[in-house]
Parts: sequence; structure tokens; C-alpha cells
Amino acid sequence: GFTGLARRNEMRYALNAETNFRPPFFSGPADWLITLWYAGFVQFGYDNDFRALGGAPLKRWRHLGIFSLSKAFWNDRAVFSAAVAYAANDGSWRFVDSLSYEINDALKVKAGYSGFTGNRDDIWGVGDRELDEIQFEIEYNF
Repeated sequence: GFTGLARRNEMRYALNAETNFRPPFFSGPADWLITLWYAGFVQFGYDNDFRALGGAPLKRWRHLGIFSLSKAFWNDRAVFSAAVAYAANDGSWRFVDSLSYEINDALKVKAGYSGFTGNRDDIWGVGDRELDEIQFEIEYNF
């Protein structure tokens, strides 16, 4: 047998499209990145008693969509990123924005915000205690 392998009876599939572009009325190169992403999940051998982390009943079919926009600037040392995710089954939304700056090859700082709309047992809310977060991060590599 294989160590660490679990049988899930679940099929996951995804579609992704991304492109670089330059917004109208902006000068400079087309170095903004836009990404559209779709993920689907289907549960085989479905039973109404299947539960997710947090006790929410699992659905046989689940659909997720993500739209993201990012832009590197200041010689690619700083990166702005914004994403919106939507879970179609429960109608919940997740918003994630961040700004990071690489001070040098060893030190990087990041600030971000993650917001959520929906119930605590929705797909984006499972496991979150407060649901909305402000993030500050310092990364040092040596």
C-alpha cells in the first residue's frame, strides 16, 4: 500500500485562464495579470450524512469561481494582488487583498486583508473563527 494515501471518492476538476494586459488610460507595459479560475467537485457514493469540517453537510456538487488581479512594480520588488472568490452552492464570497514589498533578497514585508460574507458553515467560512482578517507578515530568509 501507499503511506498517507486516503480514498476520498471525490473528483475535482478546474479550468483556468489568465492573461497580461494594460488597463485603458494607463501608460507603460501590459504587465497587469488577470486570472479567471473555476473549480468543480463531485462526490461519488453521495450520502446526506456526509459532513465537512465544522459540521456543515457536504453537497454532491460544489462550484467555486475566482477572479484575481495582480501588478508588480518598483522593479518587481512590490506586488499588489486582489482576488474575489465565490462559492455558488452557498452564495458566500471571500475577498483577499495584499501588498508585499521585498526590501532585499533576505527580507520581505506584506500587509493584507481577507473579508468574508456568508455563514460560518459555508465553504469559505469553515474553520474561520472571526472570518475577517488583517494580516501583517515579515519574512526573513537566511
